[in-house]
Amino acid sequence: MSKKIRVLHNMLNEDKIVPIKVTYSSAKENENVTIFSCKIIEKEIPEWIGPDKFEIRVIYSPSDFGQPGVTITDFGNTSLKTVDMGILLSETADTIRVNEITHAARDL
Repeated sequence: MSKKIRVLHNMLNEDKIVPIKVTYSSAKENENVTIFSCKIIEKEIPEWIGPDKFEIRVIYSPSDFGQPGVTITDFGNTSLKTVDMGILLSETADTIRVNEITHAARDL
C-alpha cells in the first residue's frame, strides 16, 4: 500500500515541510515486521537531504502475558549526510506512527 505524507522538519531558523511518498508492506519472513519504503518527492531537493530514499522498519514483539507488546523502530544502515537528515528520519518515523495510530483509531 502507498500513501503520501507531509513531514514538518524543524531546522535551526525555519520550519520546512518535506513531502514523502511512503510504501509499506509486511516482511515476508515475519508478519510482525513492517517495512516503510520512503522517497522524498520534492522537486528541488535541498543539499542537506541525503539520501532521498530510505527504509524504516517497525518491529512488533507481542507479549506472552496478555500485556501490550514492544515496538522497535529501526533505520537500518541508512548513511546520513547531515544531522538534519537524521532528525528528518526520526520525524518521518514519528509522523508514520501518528498516522498509523490515527488510522487504527478510526477503524474502531
